[in-house]
Amino acid sequence: VNDLFLTNLIKVFAEPDKNVYTYNILDYKKYSDVFEVYKHENKELSEHNVITYLSSLILKKTNKQRYAFGYHFCVKCAPYFKDNIELFKEIYLAQKDIDTNFDHDGKELEEVLKLDSNLFIQIIEKKVSEHRTRYYMLRDLRLDYVWTLPDYEEIIEKSMNLVIKKESVFSNMEHTAVGLFTFRTPSLELKEKAITLLSKYLEKNSFDKQSVLTVLNIVMHKFDKDFVLFLRKLLLLNNDFELFKRIHLSKGGMISTGRVPSIQLSIDLYTDIITMINELPDTLSYTEHIDYLEKSIVWSKKEIEQEQKREF
Repeated sequence: VNDLFLTNLIKVFAEPDKNVYTYNILDYKKYSDVFEVYKHENKELSEHNVITYLSSLILKKTNKQRYAFGYHFCVKCAPYFKDNIELFKEIYLAQKDIDTNFDHDGKELEEVLKLDSNLFIQIIEKKVSEHRTRYYMLRDLRLDYVWTLPDYEEIIEKSMNLVIKKESVFSNMEHTAVGLFTFRTPSLELKEKAITLLSKYLEKNSFDKQSVLTVLNIVMHKFDKDFVLFLRKLLLLNNDFELFKRIHLSKGGMISTGRVPSIQLSIDLYTDIITMINELPDTLSYTEHIDYLEKSIVWSKKEIEQEQKREF
């Protein structure tokens, strides 16, 4: 390894239209010493080491290749980018653009977030700006590690704000924001963190219709056993009946148990909510709410009768 070999190597990497395939870019560590000498004659490279500089040249290629940076690039190369974090983030995002299946286990994202947790907000902003369809917006991300970061509450809250601004709750189907609370390896600790964050978010945004509807949609789909408790919290903060009527008291999606059991579950939930409301202070403030729920029970029972006749 000498300066001539390095110069030729850089020429190859610097050709914008020529593809470069690197199974493991760390193979070029052997040029580190000679690159340090090379930098003295090229002051614009003062912030680079040989790994970051070659990576920056790959990033400038006109023909983006799926594996141009090699396998597990972020996991292997993170220590070399501590002084060049923006470039590291650009490379991660570029690879994600080329292949949505890139970083299927979330390990690449984890390494970048260790250097700068703001990347996650940038990812959400990018997805929102690209008008990705709701179903796919967050499906390709592995979020467990985000919830271990010191500033996870701020990150998730900002992400929720971005997604809610992009997409309104218009049905009982799963809202895109549910993806922020979907864990690859669920645990009691993660659930407790999620419940606490959602509770704080509801308290902070109890008079914002879409925020309220989104929180309750998330709870219904991911933490349904806590739904009545969240509804109680909302009613104590904001008992507006018009908002209450907008809340979807069921999950959307495929029904595997048949219509009758599904309708009965709704009746049970209405009944639990009525019981909860009757235990609130100043029950008279919720007369419309109870009347609405009682009528819903009557309608649901009629639905069961009609369904049973149809099945018979």
